Amino acid sequence: HVHDENCYTGHRHKGSPAFVHSHKHDSKCVEFTSSWYKQYNCRNCGQHNLRFLVSYYWDEESKSVRLGMSNGGTAECMACGSRNLSNIIDLRSYGYSCGYSIDIDGDGYTDAVGRDKTYEYIKAHPQDTSVRSTHLSGCYKYHRHITFPCAGYNYSGTPYYTQSSLYEAATVGLNSYCELPEFYHISWTAGGSGFNFTYKAVVRSNNSISLVFSGASGYGVGRSEPRVPFPETITLREFAKLLSSRNAERFFNKHYGITFGDFSGRYKASVSLTGKLDLCDETIYNRWHTTCGLEEDDTVDCNSIIRSLVPTHSNQTVYANDPLITTATATYKDGSTKLVVCTTDFLTSNLVKDKSIVLTYTYSIEGETHSISCTIKVTVIPRNETCPKGHLYNLNTDGSDPGCPYCQAWIEDLQVFYPTSPIVITIGTTLKDNNLILLATYMDGHKEEVTSGYIDNLDTNYLGTKPVTIGYKGATVTVLVTTVCATMVCDICGYEYNLYPDGTNPGCPRCIAKIPVFTGNIMEYEHVSNTDEILQSLYEDGQYFFNIGDSFTIRVINKSSSVTSKLLKKIYPSINKPWFMIEKSEYVMTK
Repeated sequence: HVHDENCYTGHRHKGSPAFVHSHKHDSKCVEFTSSWYKQYNCRNCGQHNLRFLVSYYWDEESKSVRLGMSNGGTAECMACGSRNLSNIIDLRSYGYSCGYSIDIDGDGYTDAVGRDKTYEYIKAHPQDTSVRSTHLSGCYKYHRHITFPCAGYNYSGTPYYTQSSLYEAATVGLNSYCELPEFYHISWTAGGSGFNFTYKAVVRSNNSISLVFSGASGYGVGRSEPRVPFPETITLREFAKLLSSRNAERFFNKHYGITFGDFSGRYKASVSLTGKLDLCDETIYNRWHTTCGLEEDDTVDCNSIIRSLVPTHSNQTVYANDPLITTATATYKDGSTKLVVCTTDFLTSNLVKDKSIVLTYTYSIEGETHSISCTIKVTVIPRNETCPKGHLYNLNTDGSDPGCPYCQAWIEDLQVFYPTSPIVITIGTTLKDNNLILLATYMDGHKEEVTSGYIDNLDTNYLGTKPVTIGYKGATVTVLVTTVCATMVCDICGYEYNLYPDGTNPGCPRCIAKIPVFTGNIMEYEHVSNTDEILQSLYEDGQYFFNIGDSFTIRVINKSSSVTSKLLKKIYPSINKPWFMIEKSEYVMTK
């Protein structure tokens, strides 16, 4: 019997904490020196040390090897600067454009891989471990915890750094480390003169690391403050370049206006990195550990149990009777994910807004059924249509067309159907009292006779003709309306006469002319004489007697004769000029 997966039903971690790497160069793979160090003994001061010279990296964009950092390419004692060195050993690391690396002899430096050889080697960590990184493999997780390179530790356990540390860190960048020094100081001195400046490592909002200017001073150089402000931010690579005397002299000349040649003695640089900036949230690192927290036991596989279900479309707006999107992302205990299709009992036949809908995914593990749910927000809206007049309106939930509600409700034309213009009404009455009928034509073509429900600006107390505006459902029509007084027919003589504007009866004017006047016990009738009667009396009797209140008018058309002139002066003594025509009316005031 040979055991296989079917013999084991317990908890199985997927993945492996050991990785086998295999590599053989092909014709496109470029091999290059990634870093170069010199190990030496100084005959001058006896110091035994390691000196960084230069580093390179592969630029994928330009497909070429680019210079990373360099101290000028010379090997000199880091303690005294002497070039009288012995036991010089070249230490080189090799890089490849394909990204592979291998330390065959275990000396800490990556070795060259021959083009005719294929190397297989096992590492207890992933391939990419030169910078901080996190790798997942099934239930396993590996975080490479990289700290800023230091040269050693002093008696109190505080790390100290050298120029080589800066060059190495500048090659890969500050974002490659989990722990950084917080403050970066450089001092250049010659005799009693010198410069000090400091930059501080700061985490930006995009999680990138920048060196921000923190302060600078000069002493013994004629000025303590720079005349040109230092750069607000610089990269670690730019900072490290200032350790070169040539770059430093150019830098200080720009900001202080001086050169190293202005002072006696040789300038020397010293670097000091202090503080600690922790950039890592990982608590377990530099070893594999299980992300699920489970050991091998009698539970089911981590890649089968769903830990969470997240809908791919958490907020959906759909037309009535259209299907919902029920896909979701299932995250398993081992960290893997899978896109799954869920089910729901919700139907989109009803219109809803922001309704919480449950999606359920059912799956089986070794014959046992499991389910997990998540919720989405759903809004169901009716489908719409555009009418010939450009109105957008909703269809019925079953998809049928109810017709454009705007065209059904909006009036396109409004006219007065009855009475025809001009309209003559009696003062004090309304248009409705006079049976006004409007004809409304709607946008969809149907018509309506309107006898009520309209409004107008008619002044019922106005006597005369004026325009009146009539409105119905947003449409208006303007017509001329003439308002007249009410009339009455005399029940005595049958004469039709006007009433007063306020509706009161002035009485029949014909009958009033014959109204009897009572004086004491004698009944008298008032007689009104007109022109014809007066002329007849004058003709027949030769005289006419005026009564109080009578009115007479004298009209003279021709007064050229002296007799006429004299006669007028007797009647009107004020006349002193001859007139061609004169007309004068008088009332008889007394007998």
